[in-house]
Amino acid sequence: MLINRNMILGISRQRGVTLIELMVAGVVGLIVLSGVVRVMLDSRKNYTLEQEVSYIQENARIAVDILSRDIRMVDYRGCATSVSKNDIVNTLPATGGVTIGNVPIQGFTHSGSWRPAALPNILPGGISSTGDVLMLAAAFDPGTVLQAPMADPSADIFAVQTPSDWNKNDRFMLADCDDVVISQVNDVSNGSPVQISSNPNLGKAFGRDSLLLPFELRSYFMMPSNITGSMSLWRQVNGDAAQELFSGIHSMQFLYGLDTSLVPDGVVDQYFTADQITQTEASGSAGQLQAWDRVTTVIIRLLFISDREVFPQNISKTFFNVTYNDRYLYQPVEVSVKIRNRGVVDV
Repeated sequence: MLINRNMILGISRQRGVTLIELMVAGVVGLIVLSGVVRVMLDSRKNYTLEQEVSYIQENARIAVDILSRDIRMVDYRGCATSVSKNDIVNTLPATGGVTIGNVPIQGFTHSGSWRPAALPNILPGGISSTGDVLMLAAAFDPGTVLQAPMADPSADIFAVQTPSDWNKNDRFMLADCDDVVISQVNDVSNGSPVQISSNPNLGKAFGRDSLLLPFELRSYFMMPSNITGSMSLWRQVNGDAAQELFSGIHSMQFLYGLDTSLVPDGVVDQYFTADQITQTEASGSAGQLQAWDRVTTVIIRLLFISDREVFPQNISKTFFNVTYNDRYLYQPVEVSVKIRNRGVVDV
């Protein structure tokens, strides 16, 4: 076999990579790899931050929507806007020391103990002292109208459209433009239309098209979450088992705007915390006007916290006069809510 001279020369000219070239290549590779790792870490941090911002914003939106909607509905009575609160007939029995409907809005704040008084015993134990308690009694949800006039006041039977969601012991408000009654369902007879009986006597035979509304006591407060390790906003309805709405709320305070004029004009004169409101109803004399029936506006102050640490080191920040020093992301929210149905004629 003949070996080509050019082949021999080509083989003799082949050379390997020198040590210096290998070291240079390694350094260049490490530089490129470190850049890739840095980009990945930054992307992960940004992703975590975006997740936590979205988590906080969603919770804040839900909280403001729920609380604002319920606060606005306090004292809603349909067309019975000229009916004084003292003329509303309330036949509901007391539940856990609370007669639902007697105080449409009331708050509690913790300053060593719950004030203005101990929490009603219908509320669960374990409520966080870092958040206020808000209790609202109102017709929050859309109702229906009577399908026929009541036969007489003593019968206390009225007809509503089919289908019906009413059940025994449900609380209700029945109103026309002249009278308002708050009572409880005694029995439901399914048919067309559905027949509902109340107990005790309503004292009036309401006519066709009178407004029938579900009436509830809704309490809002903070307790530890059953899902995450943070605090959650909870809601209790009519003293039943509390429901967890969402987590990630760190503090909750309310300021109440009161019309303290001797002659009420529906305009807020001063804001108070719950422990500064000493009465249920205002009297006609100066100095006796800080009462829950004079509340016309509520300022909601909420502080939300991220579920995870998002900063590489502790950061000092102050919200609502409280300073925090940690790695969590916080978002304060403050909104003012006008009670739509309170004005000159309601006080």
